[in-house]
Amino acid sequence: MAGTTSGQPTYLVSLFKDRPKEEHASGWSSLWDSDKSHFWDRGKPSPALQDLLNLYPDVVSELPRGSERRRKALVPGCGKGYDVVMLALHGYDTYGLDVSGKAVEAAREYAANELRDPSAYNFKEASPYTHSPEGATRGTATFSVGNFFEREWESLLATEDEQKFDLIYDYTVGCILVCSSTGYAPGLGSSHE
Repeated sequence: MAGTTSGQPTYLVSLFKDRPKEEHASGWSSLWDSDKSHFWDRGKPSPALQDLLNLYPDVVSELPRGSERRRKALVPGCGKGYDVVMLALHGYDTYGLDVSGKAVEAAREYAANELRDPSAYNFKEASPYTHSPEGATRGTATFSVGNFFEREWESLLATEDEQKFDLIYDYTVGCILVCSSTGYAPGLGSSHE
């Protein structure tokens, strides 16, 4: 049985198993508030994003020359902001969204430090950005408290130019989706079918 150890639900599964989905956001926020982010926090960007940006930069390359804007990315469930910052270091104006005010506070602190002095794990040999993090066209990292499964975040992250996202990168939020005929995320429609 998935999410079990010796037939017993794991800690996270047991916390959400019988909780109404309308209360899941407060459940995740309470885990942050009680310093239990170690269940999912790796302390650096997700390996899949590291590989994508560093080994396949042409897949998520900058906009064509002459474009007057940078690419725009959204990271729902951004936690401490590792993926947001990595995308910003690779030229994206990136928006991180999390249900926890504590997570967003930690993400802002991490971003301030990491954008000033990036860690080596943000750049690999195969990346055109390895010549110097300072030489790369950096984007920005913006964080907001909001629930991706509700619509209020759209106005929180609206920009003057109303530019849509070129990339939505998710490494954690998708794992909490409950795919059902009623749908968990109103904005996602029937994409799971």
